[in-house]
Amino acid sequence: MPDDRNALNGSTITAINPGNQGNPSHLNKRIPRYKMGDDNVIKISNDKQKYYLNIAAKIATKSPVYTHKHGAIIVYKDIVISSGYNFYIKGNSMHAEISAISKINKKYKGILNECDIYVVRIGPNSLDNPLKYSRPCLDCESTIMKYNIKNVYYSTSCEYDIVHGAIHNKNKCKCFL
Repeated sequence: MPDDRNALNGSTITAINPGNQGNPSHLNKRIPRYKMGDDNVIKISNDKQKYYLNIAAKIATKSPVYTHKHGAIIVYKDIVISSGYNFYIKGNSMHAEISAISKINKKYKGILNECDIYVVRIGPNSLDNPLKYSRPCLDCESTIMKYNIKNVYYSTSCEYDIVHGAIHNKNKCKCFL
């Protein structure tokens, strides 16, 4: 199911059916149009976006956290420039989004406004790593907005959605880490 909290004026929502992640010709699943008052565009993800989301899912498997494995990658002009996963340091959690952003050299942070970030949460290995809800939390949203990252793609329990960085301040989420 799409997350209807993503359906704000001016935003686009994308769904990708992850059922056959190894096959790029797998058909994408359309999601319903929401009534917004203006003509809201529903965009279907392409194979390139699905490819990057699958990379983020592979990064998530590196997380030492058993139940909530998050992975994130940052893409600039079709190049993965950073990746990160969630972990604990001195009792505090480092979220995957912050981990990926913090790995970018300070002099290159200026290009983040031209980047997309992909965030995926998977379940434990014992359950074959099912997709889980991975919308960025308030702190991660603030950091994403600070660097004006163009698009944020994240997993839900059965598909992937997109949220443009510009609308994050209109729609807050709870931390799921």
